[in-house]
Amino acid sequence: SDLGRREKGAGSVAVAYVDGKSGYTSFSSAGGGQLPGFEDGGPDRYRLTQVVFETAWQKNGLSWQNEFHWKRIIDRETGIAREITGGYAQFGAFASRFITNAPEPLELAVRIAAVDPYLDRSADYEREGAIVANWFFEGHRNKLTADLARVRRQYVPETDTRTRIRLQWDWSF
Repeated sequence: SDLGRREKGAGSVAVAYVDGKSGYTSFSSAGGGQLPGFEDGGPDRYRLTQVVFETAWQKNGLSWQNEFHWKRIIDRETGIAREITGGYAQFGAFASRFITNAPEPLELAVRIAAVDPYLDRSADYEREGAIVANWFFEGHRNKLTADLARVRRQYVPETDTRTRIRLQWDWSF
């Protein structure tokens, strides 16, 4: 979000590469864990190779961000390999940029996301399209986010399409 309504554009590009052995198949700020379909193992059970590509840009109340991930996991005990891809893209704009008398703290955005958890299975995937509203009280440290998303999960032979409504308050101190 371009909270400062920059007159001069600012952007970033990031690339990361990881290759090594691990007892985990996923990582987050909460630590290591397992993706669905993987079990706990020894400290070097999995061979992981992962590439991440991200971009972001802001100018005049407009913003763009995206991530793309590719991961190969080889279970060193069974020899089974799996490739996964996923990512998202989001474009946002403060409503006051386009709508007369719109409240300054209101940002509207659209987001698309996709995950392909089995690249060797052409029909298995998860996709999401969402419209988003952010209300900034004190920047990203205190904001309210609402989104309406259409989520489609297809894992042959089952398909699940649903509408999700989410309200989230982020408050950091």
